[in-house]
Amino acid sequence: GLSAAAVVRGNVIANNNRASHVANGDGGGLYLDGCYATVADNQVFNNIASSETPGYGGGLYVNDGGGLIQGNVITNNMAVLGAESGWGWGGGMAISGSAVLVQDNLIAQNIANSAPNARGVGGGVYVWGGAPRFIGNQVLSNTTGDAGIAIGYGGGFDLGGALPWLEGNTIMGNQAIGTDESYGGGVYIGSCHYFTLTNNIIARNAVSTTSSGVFIVGSGAIRGRMAHNTIVANLTGDGVGVYVGTASTVLLYNNIIVSQTVGVTNAAPSTSVVSATHTLFEGNGLNYGVGVVSTNEVPGPAALLADYHLSSGSNAIGHAIPLAWVTRDIDGDPRPLGLPDVGADEYVVARIRLPLVLRNY
Repeated sequence: GLSAAAVVRGNVIANNNRASHVANGDGGGLYLDGCYATVADNQVFNNIASSETPGYGGGLYVNDGGGLIQGNVITNNMAVLGAESGWGWGGGMAISGSAVLVQDNLIAQNIANSAPNARGVGGGVYVWGGAPRFIGNQVLSNTTGDAGIAIGYGGGFDLGGALPWLEGNTIMGNQAIGTDESYGGGVYIGSCHYFTLTNNIIARNAVSTTSSGVFIVGSGAIRGRMAHNTIVANLTGDGVGVYVGTASTVLLYNNIIVSQTVGVTNAAPSTSVVSATHTLFEGNGLNYGVGVVSTNEVPGPAALLADYHLSSGSNAIGHAIPLAWVTRDIDGDPRPLGLPDVGADEYVVARIRLPLVLRNY
């Protein structure tokens, strides 16, 4: 019940805090219920939501309300410890029915469920309901569980039944592990009738079975769109960059999709619509399969730097279509600078100001 005037800042919440030593633990480090507070610049690490199933939010649990979660370091937390065959939801953070803004946080190396034969959902972040916004976060090396876990959904993000907005995030090195089934190494989107992914870098994520990058199912009935994302080398597993399952509508604009086994898959063309325009495909085994409509493709080279930004030799520069809702890139640089660029990064030419004596006057 904290109001927007409340601030929780600069704390260390760490080292085996636990919401429950049995079942039904919510928020190993911090629990926010119906709050609109600012939670900023805290370190939240090595906490556990629950010893037994279920457990929600190893680091943080946000229920209802809104507010701002900004500039926190949320690492090495766990939703559930030791609950064989049980469920753990949100290793780093779980959010239910909230319109919270989650911005500029490091969410890394969290685990949804550590037990064998268990089920882990949202290694980094789990969302159910509400309309949360995730902007400028580093979501890195999270996992649904250790080797032997049975089911894993969403190594970085699991977004369910919500209206999520993801913008300018780096989603990298996450894993959805499951010996029986796993979906969405980077992002899992399920039953989200409205979702937007813009200016995200989604790279080097992994899955045991289906959709190494982004998995979408039963979503987009109102609006499902992906624009200006850079999707690269999500290869472990099936190597699919964007996988669309049943009953979904997904519109893709101005994306870079590079070094995937398959760039875009429509696994249910009888019930799903997948349409892409101004995509730069490069180095994929197959750019897209049956049921994907792709128009106005942008030829390479992508010429990406090691951090997946554009180099001066990239043909992504100046070849995107303008989109009214996209006014910044992943770094906060204005977009467009002239004609917009394809992918998450808007290329900025370095400007060096010379002293007056060296200028040609």
